[in-house]
Amino acid sequence: MRLGTVALLCLLASSSLSWADDDYLAARKAQQKGNEKTYLQLRKGLNSHPLAGYLDYYQLKAHIDDITAKQVRDYLYRYPDLPLGRFLVKRFIDQAAADKNWQGLLAVTSSAPDGIERRCNYYLAKLHTGDKDAAWQGAQQLYLVGHSQPEACDPLFKAWRGAGKMTPELILSRMELAFAKGQGSLLGYLARQVHGHRAELAKMMLTLFNDPDQVASQVPAPGEQSRSRRLAVLAVERQTRLDPIKGWRLWLQTNKHMGFTGPQRFDVERYISYRLYDTDNDQAIAWRDKVIRTYRDDDMTERRIRFALSQGNIKDTRQWIGLLSEQDQQLDRWQYWLARTENDAVKKKAYLENAAKHRSYYGFLAAEDLGQPFNLNEARVPPLTSGLATLGALKRIPLLLAMNEDLLARIEWYYLLDKLSGPQRLALAGWAHRQGYENLAIVAAIRGDGWDLVSLRFPLAFKDTFERYGKLRKLPQSLILALSRQESALNPKAQSPVGARGLMQLMPKTARLTAKRLGDKGGPGNLYDPQVNIRLGTQYLREMLDRFDENRILATAAYNAGPHRVEHWVGNDLPFDAFVESIPFKETRNYVQNVLAFNVIYQYQLGKEKPHMVTKKERQSVY
Repeated sequence: MRLGTVALLCLLASSSLSWADDDYLAARKAQQKGNEKTYLQLRKGLNSHPLAGYLDYYQLKAHIDDITAKQVRDYLYRYPDLPLGRFLVKRFIDQAAADKNWQGLLAVTSSAPDGIERRCNYYLAKLHTGDKDAAWQGAQQLYLVGHSQPEACDPLFKAWRGAGKMTPELILSRMELAFAKGQGSLLGYLARQVHGHRAELAKMMLTLFNDPDQVASQVPAPGEQSRSRRLAVLAVERQTRLDPIKGWRLWLQTNKHMGFTGPQRFDVERYISYRLYDTDNDQAIAWRDKVIRTYRDDDMTERRIRFALSQGNIKDTRQWIGLLSEQDQQLDRWQYWLARTENDAVKKKAYLENAAKHRSYYGFLAAEDLGQPFNLNEARVPPLTSGLATLGALKRIPLLLAMNEDLLARIEWYYLLDKLSGPQRLALAGWAHRQGYENLAIVAAIRGDGWDLVSLRFPLAFKDTFERYGKLRKLPQSLILALSRQESALNPKAQSPVGARGLMQLMPKTARLTAKRLGDKGGPGNLYDPQVNIRLGTQYLREMLDRFDENRILATAAYNAGPHRVEHWVGNDLPFDAFVESIPFKETRNYVQNVLAFNVIYQYQLGKEKPHMVTKKERQSVY
């Protein structure tokens, strides 16, 4: 959230900031350099500046150790539409807790804040200000989780325990939660805290965690039937995780004498059935399929359909599709597969026509099978109303983006969208698109359920760069756009939880190796720079296509999951559509389907005369 001195000086001369007051930039520079006198002098004339609230936030943040709760409340009152108020409150809560300023902490929030540590400090503040009932209630809620809590919660838990509120029954309840989460260390720690006649029960829990087979000999004790059944479920599920066949056999033994409820039986049998796909035990396989037929749960049935497809039992899928709910059977996915397994030509065409109504992977496959145009179902963008046009965020966001403060601009955008209705979000999507903020337009269209706003959801962002490197790497521009749209929603500053960066979501290691193969001596460079990211991303995609003989299905799967995994998945002589639907990773399965569908949409966006879904070679290959 800081602008460097050099960047600030550059911005002063930037034509994109010509409407912004240079004094704001100078004031921000003075703040960063700690020149308080200059800052305060400049701040006097900036009350009407769109980013005045940012200056005030930075100033309060810099003095967080000596500001008062009243100053925080005053800031919230002056800038009710600024998302920075939330950050200021969090920072003040942290400082107030460190200073043991309990009254001040409670003065800036009327409810428990986000974050476990802040929640613990909030309830500790309640305790120190005399509201013990709220403190004990909050402590119990924070205690009853299946994992360890941060050290910041220790003072609250110590006081709660000292007041006699941490009962053996609550400890046992937490032990169940820890058991379910597989937290053996926490389970042992808690067991040592249980004394008296409940200690035997705690010891039994620990025994079952370490040796789940022991549950087969357990009979519910008088008054403990409910807990005994819950523990039996936990033991069976744990054994199933360790060894599915042993877990299945343990369930058959346990189910004879424990008197489980209907919901408990369903949960356990669904759990076990999901883990009986890598076995050659005929009895276990028959039991799994019987369970699926009995419950007719759509998730269980869909898993079974994909397994049939992965085994090449294309015709066998039809009976399993018949077990889906009527609502699920009407989905374009299963209408397509009903067509693929239908012998009657009239019925087959009807299924395909139903699927082809949709703008989707299966809708496009069905349309291509029928030889008819793809259905984009595009809707018009709603206009921006005068009320929306005056929103302060629409003045701040352009300035933040011009300053390369993309993160702050996105925070503003999400904060704004949270307060608006669906139609208002769609109108703002149109505004963002017209400004050239394509990623913000995509976000708003999706948040507003504007699935039919095709031009907004699939914009031609960075078109020249994609076109340039598409020609250089001999890649269709529509494919690069489709993959980038799937990877980052065309946000050049995107970063995934695992560290993938930029438009084409390159991992730093992949980028380094790709740059090395291209002969770049200086390394990959800034992966948030669209030019750099597209240059390296298109090269990596080209390498995947070379590796998989120009097959986009395999290349896009490899781009997402890695080429070694894809090489392990092929070799079962499956048709292309069965292979895609049975890709083991749900993320990769959806990824491949989306990229192929998005590629069709981008062919339309680029004006291609005859868009296509899969090539003849891809369709005729076996996988």
